Amino acid sequence: MAVVLEKIKGDIKQSIHGALDRLRYLPSKPRIFIKPNIVNLYKPNSPYITNPRVIAAIIDYLKDININDIVIGECPVAQNAKDVFEMSGYTKLCRIKGVRLVNLNDVERVEVEFRKGMLSLPKIVFEREYINVSKLKTHVQTTVSLGIKNQKGLLSFIDRKQFHKDLHFNVAHLANIVRPDLSVIDATSGVEGNGPGAMGRAVKNIDLLICGTNFLETDVVATQLMGISPQNVLHLIIARDLGLGSFNVNIIGEDLKKFKMNFLLPSKCHRILNVYYWWTDEICSECSSLMAEIKRSALRNPVLLFKLFYYGLFKRLDFVSGGMRDLPYRYGKVICLGNCSKKFAEEYNLPIIPGCPPKLNEILRRI
Repeated sequence: MAVVLEKIKGDIKQSIHGALDRLRYLPSKPRIFIKPNIVNLYKPNSPYITNPRVIAAIIDYLKDININDIVIGECPVAQNAKDVFEMSGYTKLCRIKGVRLVNLNDVERVEVEFRKGMLSLPKIVFEREYINVSKLKTHVQTTVSLGIKNQKGLLSFIDRKQFHKDLHFNVAHLANIVRPDLSVIDATSGVEGNGPGAMGRAVKNIDLLICGTNFLETDVVATQLMGISPQNVLHLIIARDLGLGSFNVNIIGEDLKKFKMNFLLPSKCHRILNVYYWWTDEICSECSSLMAEIKRSALRNPVLLFKLFYYGLFKRLDFVSGGMRDLPYRYGKVICLGNCSKKFAEEYNLPIIPGCPPKLNEILRRI
C-alpha cells in the first residue's frame, strides 16, 4: 500500500486535504474515533504531543465530506486528564469544532484475548472508524514512538504497567489486534534522543505529514525519515513478521531522500553535569519523565536548584530506575526510584523511593 509524505506549505488544513486526497482515503463508517498522542502536561505547540492543529485539520476534512459524529480520545500519563486536555489545547479545540473529547480511562471497555490472558480495550475503537494520529519521536524503550507505540494509550492503567516487560513484543501484537483505518504521523516537529518526553530534544520546523492506511508501513516511512533503519526497531520487525506490512514501501508525494534527517538515538542515561538518571528498557512512561519533572521543580525552587548544582559541580548524584541489574557508578549518592528497583536497592543496600510511579515530592525531599 502507498504512504503519502506531504510537505506543509502554509495552511495545515490544505496539506491534510492534499495528503488524504492523494491517499484516496474515504471512511467506511459514518462515525469516527481519533486517537492522538497527548502524553502529559504539555502546551499545544510542544513537540511531545500531537499538535491540535493537525487534529483540527482532520476534523475539517471529515466535516467537508459530511461526517460530523467525531470523538477524540486519549488516556494521558498524568493522573488529571482534565488538566492535560486543557493545557494541550484539546479542550478548546473540541469546544470550537463541536466534537466530543473523552478520557479513555472512563469509557466502556471490552475484554479481548492477548497472549495468555485478557486485555481491556475501549469499545469505541471497534465500533467506529479509527484514526490514529501519532507524533514523530524517538523513545528510550522502543527506539521510536510512532503509530504502533501510540496504541499503548488505549490500555487501562493496570494493563499499561504489565506491558512494559517485553514492550516491543506487546505493542506489535496489540497492532495485530487493533489496526487503525488511517494512520497519520504529525511531523510538524519531533523529538530526538531520550524521548518521548522532555528528556528528549526538540526538533523544530520539520513541517511534514505522513499518512497511510497500512499501520506498519506508515511507521516505516517515519522511521526512515528520522534516519533510523526499520531493521533496528524490534517492534517493527515483529509487526512485519506477523504479516502487518512490508519494509518496502511505495511513497507518494514528496521525495523522502530530500527530507531525511539523522535523529539522535536514545541512550540509557540522561546527564546534567554530574547528575545522572539511569534506566533500562523496562522503565515505564511515568518514570521516564521524572528527570524532566525534577528539572522543572528546581527552576521554581532556589534551594533545590542549589543542591542540584552542588551535586552537579562538586559531587555526584545518580538516580536509577526501570529494574537496573548492575550499579553504573559506585561513588557518590545513589537513589533508586520505583517499585521496579526494589530488588536492585536491596542487593546494593541503596535507598529507594517506592511507588509506581514514585511521588515527585518524595524524590525532591530525598535530594
